[in-house]
Amino acid sequence: MVDSWKTSLEKVGDAFGGAAGKLRASIVTDAGEFIEKVSVGNRYEIEAANIALRRTPSNPVQAFAHDMISDHTRASEDLTAALTRSQDTAGLPTLQEDLDERHKAMLRHLDEAPQEEFESAYMDQQAVAHEETEALLRSYAERGDNATLKIFAAKTLEVVVEHIGRIDAIRTSNSS
Repeated sequence: MVDSWKTSLEKVGDAFGGAAGKLRASIVTDAGEFIEKVSVGNRYEIEAANIALRRTPSNPVQAFAHDMISDHTRASEDLTAALTRSQDTAGLPTLQEDLDERHKAMLRHLDEAPQEEFESAYMDQQAVAHEETEALLRSYAERGDNATLKIFAAKTLEVVVEHIGRIDAIRTSNSS
């Protein structure tokens, strides 16, 4: 019973943190802040997917987690390439290697979730994280201060929107 309450409170905390993150992401126009948020988001997605692969027996969730590792690794590589191949990105920060405290807590919540609640916790976090990333990419693609990164944001946004559709389908399937 205590584990269930703890997991529920952690889900609420993750959701509130995600809502605040989404609001902040929707107004990002600075290249440095954009790079930081994208790097942290990609790192979180890869680490969360690795936890999912370790903990879930569900084939759809495992397939999704594999794709998250592949797609977010590719997004990190694409961002690195954008930062190194264009003169208008000279002097911008490189990808951030460390997670922020909020994303570290989200990973800890996944690690500590009771097995019977893990898939729900993982997919709920995926929904929150991808909605935040969608807001970030959309905002930057429309109003960002660096042309090369605006192109990256628009291209990556398409993939994130596809991920949101898959998340919704898995969550709907799991709730039936």
